[in-house]
Amino acid sequence: MIEVFLVLIGTALSLGLLALPFIMLFMILSLRRRVNMLERALLENPDRSVSHAAYAGNSVRQTAPAAVQKPSDFMHPDPSAPSQSTAERSRPAATPGNSAGSNAGTGVRSTISAEQDNAAFARQFPNPATSRQSVDPGIPDSQRDAAAAMAQRESNLRPSASETAVPAPGATAPLRQVTKNESWKRLEEKISANWTGILGAIILVLGAGFLAVYAALSMGPFFRFLLVLAISGGLFAGSLFLKRRKDWEPLSYWIRSSSGAVLLLACLGSAMIPGMQWVQNENLALAIILIGVAANLFFAWTASAQTFATIHVLLSVIALLILPPNALTLSCIGGVSLFSAYLSHRSKWEFHLLQTMAVFFLANLVFGYRLGGLESITSLIRWPALGWTTLVSITALSVHYRSRYSTAAFERWPFLSHTVSWAAAAAGFALYSTGSRWNTPVLFLVALAVYLNARRARKISIRWLYVTDSLISLFIALAGAITLGRWSWDALSIMVLSSALILVFLVAAAEEDETIPRAVGSVLLHL
Repeated sequence: MIEVFLVLIGTALSLGLLALPFIMLFMILSLRRRVNMLERALLENPDRSVSHAAYAGNSVRQTAPAAVQKPSDFMHPDPSAPSQSTAERSRPAATPGNSAGSNAGTGVRSTISAEQDNAAFARQFPNPATSRQSVDPGIPDSQRDAAAAMAQRESNLRPSASETAVPAPGATAPLRQVTKNESWKRLEEKISANWTGILGAIILVLGAGFLAVYAALSMGPFFRFLLVLAISGGLFAGSLFLKRRKDWEPLSYWIRSSSGAVLLLACLGSAMIPGMQWVQNENLALAIILIGVAANLFFAWTASAQTFATIHVLLSVIALLILPPNALTLSCIGGVSLFSAYLSHRSKWEFHLLQTMAVFFLANLVFGYRLGGLESITSLIRWPALGWTTLVSITALSVHYRSRYSTAAFERWPFLSHTVSWAAAAAGFALYSTGSRWNTPVLFLVALAVYLNARRARKISIRWLYVTDSLISLFIALAGAITLGRWSWDALSIMVLSSALILVFLVAAAEEDETIPRAVGSVLLHL
């Protein structure tokens, strides 16, 4: 038991040391991005720096000597500052003699007259920046307001620092700096978005590596299973902790996805991987694997983005494909695919739907290959396979018949996912087909249903869906006409019926004034 705790502590320390450089890199990138945002804000709002410069300039002018002050400073003197006449008047006469005394008297009289002139000037033109208490209360309010208005007009006529500034030769440098910052920000966003996924993949690989290392120790298989479960639980707990922080929320989703993958690996290893296999009963092994699959489907259901949901669904299908091929395994794959297709109904997850149907298409091919070909498919597998193919296909194909897809423009990703859904449905029905002659009326009924359903797409203004499903209905009808050979029809009769179907389709397209269906019908009719 002590060995188990030591291994757990060593695993936690190793993961922490390996994750520390990535955490530091993320913090440095975040700090760099914030500095760039601050620089961009200062470049976009130069008025802030101008206002600070003006404030500093006013402070310098107020504290500068009288010899270097501007004329405007004499227009609005600061009453709180001591005047030059007061300083001269308080200075004692140091020169002896009558001439000196007369000169001193003359100087005193001149300073007194200058002081009186300044006081009169200050009463007529008071400084608007000072309060009303600093002005002589004997002056009427009308004269005081007129002086303030005159000072305001003078300040408005005075050019600002930004207007009188001469552009330097490198005036375009801030623009280049903004462009450089924008490019660097985009690069940082790409790095930040990619390294989180890389870190999740590294943690997953580390879990598999620790699993391989500890499988060679003297520890029992059950304790190895518990060890991997502990790693998965630690990753999940870390994701919950990081999710509470907004800056680390994307990383928390990747870590949670990694925990689901490690959990599924532990469940699969307990049943099939040598060194970890401790379950010998097939039913119990399948139950444990289904628990891991259910946990991953829960993560897919609660995923915030379609990328994470796709990862969990893909891992679940791969784990089920490793199991022996039988009806139960096929039903599990069909259930997972149906659940995954339903996730696309909650939001516009085109990439997820495309991946789901592509995985379902490949899963059918792999499952049929492992069964040994079409001849080895029994009725016990065929009918459940046809049922699951029908349910998954209808769920996937009905995704686009909603008002959120209402647009007259062509949409690439919805078209691709819809086409792949039809391809997966065709492959599934062709692989598990019974080869019965009754497939002919079934195909004709399906073609009619698809054609009528395409009219619904036209009513809700989804033109690409209307055109696509109309053409698909024509091809299904032609496939049904080809199967008439099972009813002992000859080739000429089948060709005549096919031409009649194309002609009816061409007339309907002409009545609806649709260019693409009419062009396709004309080409098929002349083949």
